[in-house]
Amino acid sequence: MISSIKQVLVSIVVFLLLSAVSQANEQRLFMVRSNIPFDVAMERVQSILNSYEYEVAHTQRCDGGLADFGYQTDFYRVLFWGKYQEVHELSEKFPEIVPFLPLKFLVFAENDETVFIALNPAMLAEYYSSPELKLQLMRWKNDIESVMNELREYQYQPVSDS
Repeated sequence: MISSIKQVLVSIVVFLLLSAVSQANEQRLFMVRSNIPFDVAMERVQSILNSYEYEVAHTQRCDGGLADFGYQTDFYRVLFWGKYQEVHELSEKFPEIVPFLPLKFLVFAENDETVFIALNPAMLAEYYSSPELKLQLMRWKNDIESVMNELREYQYQPVSDS
């Protein structure tokens, strides 16, 4: 489990380092804060991804690794998601993109809010010459923005016990 967390963190650090040297004006991270309770938020983001025909490949709990660094939280997850065939084909054609696949959402609880964060895959476009890969990165960016907008607009209504 620790090695999985390290792989995720290494991928994020590499992406952020590449992004730091980028001259592009693209937003590097997408982030939404919501009043949706964590458990409901996890269901909601997965439902939205499914509506875009994506699948959640894995949900990684990061609580243990964070506790080792002194953070106490029960609600910190990384969702790995994508379209299996798409990820497989791109991995074959462009093996250098593999550290960034599948796509990821970081979901964590903070006070009475749930926070969603995703890296902007379009930031990688300038490092690749393939028009096909650049187009795919832009599609993912657009889909991530759409998912984030749906999460932002979702109005959670608690169920009353009457």
